[in-house]
Amino acid sequence: MPASGRSPIRPRGAGHALFVRSELTDERWGIYADNRELVRWLQATVQGTLNPETAGSHIAVIEAMLSRQGDLQDSWAQKVHSSADEITLTWRRLIEPLLMAHDRLINASVGRLRRLVAVRGRPRTRHGIRQVAYDAERLCWEPQATGFIRMVANGTVAIDFDARTLNGRGLRNHDTQFKIALHDLPRLYNHHHRLDHK
Repeated sequence: MPASGRSPIRPRGAGHALFVRSELTDERWGIYADNRELVRWLQATVQGTLNPETAGSHIAVIEAMLSRQGDLQDSWAQKVHSSADEITLTWRRLIEPLLMAHDRLINASVGRLRRLVAVRGRPRTRHGIRQVAYDAERLCWEPQATGFIRMVANGTVAIDFDARTLNGRGLRNHDTQFKIALHDLPRLYNHHHRLDHK
């Protein structure tokens, strides 16, 4: 019964975590991770909300290296290496993910990408003043929700959360950024139009 997470969340730092309970752990929860602070944050927020059994700080965090390989089109494997254990989780013959029509997280994420103007520029200096000269603009609209999730899963789209504490009174989302290469935009949006500067 594994649950895994990968996050570039600040200020907890980037990291990976595997929450696992199985016959190999005597049906007790164990956590393998390369960032202990991230684990405690996940327990207090996302993972602890999804499964309250994993929220307890009494669950030991085992220092480990976590890696992944493959893609969601064919097969996917996640590997965990600690001083005492080696775990490999493998998925094959994957099907399209089941998406709920009113999933709040998906709607919120895709809603932020509803319309986009992407600008490509190059630095230049004119009359001793540093400037940016814009070469092209791409107008994009109507993102594909399933395509967005697939691109997040395979690393084409990176999500950078900036969550900070409010004087010990909880967390506040200061900003969420989506990072994607310009040449991948046509794969994400149903409509796009390029405007070249002459």
